[in-house]
Amino acid sequence: MTPLLVPQRLQLEVTRRCNSRCLHCAHDPSWRGDMPLSMVARILDELPTVRDVHPYKFGEPLLHPRFLDIVRMLKDRGRRVALYTNGSLLSGALRDGLAEMLDEDDMLSFSVEGSDRQTYEHLRRGLSWDVLIENVDAWQAVKRAKSEARLTAVRESDAQRDLAFWSGRVDQAWAVPEEPFGRPVRGHFDIRFDSRTCHETNEDMAVLYNGDVVMCCGDCWGKFPVGNVRDGALAAWNSPAMTRCRSEAQEICSHCLAQWVNEEASPP
Repeated sequence: MTPLLVPQRLQLEVTRRCNSRCLHCAHDPSWRGDMPLSMVARILDELPTVRDVHPYKFGEPLLHPRFLDIVRMLKDRGRRVALYTNGSLLSGALRDGLAEMLDEDDMLSFSVEGSDRQTYEHLRRGLSWDVLIENVDAWQAVKRAKSEARLTAVRESDAQRDLAFWSGRVDQAWAVPEEPFGRPVRGHFDIRFDSRTCHETNEDMAVLYNGDVVMCCGDCWGKFPVGNVRDGALAAWNSPAMTRCRSEAQEICSHCLAQWVNEEASPP
């Protein structure tokens, strides 16, 4: 009998909600839903060897009403946390609670665009530049965990200027190419559909707020569900549908940032 494949990393969409309407994101304002704590616990207990857990996906994770309980659950089980947030809610008891639990092995990354009010508030509709700066500075003053500013290099922004600005405020600043979610980016790189160079489907397990397991972290819309954790997390990740995703490129692969990187690293 073939042994079950076990993921190396786990991404949990703890909430589907978001408090921003970013121009470069396809998030739908009508999306709602939070992952129950019981589901988080069940997934973690079924995957005891998976150390790296990312409690975020297509929503703003700090909107989960019991987010601190989720992080406590992760740390009590010895997991390493990598958290991406827009930073708008990282204040008060939420900030202090995270600072107390996260340590040098964990990471909290601020997803931002630009290094000035006009660019940032134009692209991240509904968020405040002043609040972001205040929250970033306050976090740096109390944190123990590593902090990063994750910059998306978009047309309206100067990546080098932005990196220079944020490098002075956080431990590390880094930029990624133009945000792929919601944009027609096919054609930026050659995608070879007759071969898979992406390792995401073999290493990273992504679970939506309702328990659906999707083929990879890039399937934010849940277009390619392969199973549900209610029937077993490992069973879903080793289902016939997931096995097909590992051997056959899907439409979503044609506009995936990870696929671009892998294609660049593995020329024909």
